[in-house]
Order: sequence, then structure tokens, then C-alpha cells
Amino acid sequence: MKKSPYHQVIRLAYPVVLSTLATTLMGVTDTLFMGWVGTAAQGGVGLGSIIAWTYGAFFIGTLTVVNTFVAQKWGAGKADRCGAVAWRGFVLAGFFSVALVVLAAKVGWLVGVFGAHESVAPTASAYARIRLAGMPLDLIEVCVMSFMRGVGDMRTDRKSTRL
Repeated sequence: MKKSPYHQVIRLAYPVVLSTLATTLMGVTDTLFMGWVGTAAQGGVGLGSIIAWTYGAFFIGTLTVVNTFVAQKWGAGKADRCGAVAWRGFVLAGFFSVALVVLAAKVGWLVGVFGAHESVAPTASAYARIRLAGMPLDLIEVCVMSFMRGVGDMRTDRKSTRL
């Protein structure tokens, strides 16, 4: 019995959905835990999480282009060119990491733009800086994940038929 196309899409998509959901849940979990510390701390972590994502989303989204170019090379039978695309993504992630360091220095300004209360602003700034400090690792992870998706390996527990 042949499986429906919907089943195939769901089977392909669920690892991607789970990885994206895990990233989102980290900010939500941190915010929930800070509720035990106090309302101002909880508000600061919530705002800091949004600010970190605002800064990082552009860079993360841009690096997903590795997926597109690897898939094009892979589909054209040029598997030997896929690694070069991934390395260009890593170089781009390096430049983006430098930009994030510069932007992290301006976090306090953005917290002010959001009009954060004086009791929330220090926690929001500190939390956003901490999350941004880890963002270069997120950028590397996006490059690796995009490479794997580009060669058709949505799950690392099985090998692609062409690898």
C-alpha cells in the first residue's frame, strides 16, 4: 500500500519542526522559570529573549541559503561542490558573529526603544547579551543543519541514499 504524499511530507518535515520548536521553547522556559524569581525578572527575560531573537533572526534566516545552494548542487549531481557551499556559509557565519558582537553592545539602546520599565531593563539587557554570546554557535548549527537538509538527510540517524 502506497503512503499518501501528506504522510511523506509530514515524515520529512517533523525533524525540522521539532528543532525549530526546541529553540522557541528555550526562551519560553527561561521566562517561566524567572517567574519564580519575580515579575521584573520574568519581564526582563521575556523582553531579552525577544531582543536576542530580533537581532539573530536576520543572520539565521540568511544562513539558511546554504540549504538552497547545497540542494541545487546535490540535485545537479555535483556533490563534490556541496562542501564548498557549506564552508562559505561558515565564513559568512563568522562575519555575522562579529556583527552580533557589535549589536550586543547596543542592546541597552534597543531595550530603551521598547520602553522597558527601569526594573526590567537591566535584566533584559543582561539576558539578551548572554543569548547573543551563544548566537555564533547557533549560526554554525544553522550551516550544518542546512547542509544536511540540502543533501536530503533530514534525520541524522539514517544515511542519505547518495552520500
